[in-house]
Amino acid sequence: CPPCLAEMPSMQRLANALKGRPFTILAVNLEESKSTVWKFRKLLNIDFATLLDSTGDVTRAWGVEVFPTSYVIDKQGNIRYALFGSVEWDSQEMLLIFSTLLQEP
Repeated sequence: CPPCLAEMPSMQRLANALKGRPFTILAVNLEESKSTVWKFRKLLNIDFATLLDSTGDVTRAWGVEVFPTSYVIDKQGNIRYALFGSVEWDSQEMLLIFSTLLQEP
């Protein structure tokens, strides 16, 4: 979706900014072919993991109804934030959120 594509460069910048820290981005693509996904990854210069939900089962299991939907999961596996719609992932606000979460035991 266009909003998903719009936010991906800022996700990559966030991943670059937090490189070497205990942080990972996992993107999940809904119902597109592997070749389509890889074409956009190359076009956008994305190197974080992109998982394929070719059947939509994962999207339904997580109750996703708005695209993009993003979850920030802490070190214990708890959902700390659920974000709906495009996000500027490398904004000062988001960097502060992640820096705070990364300092938690």
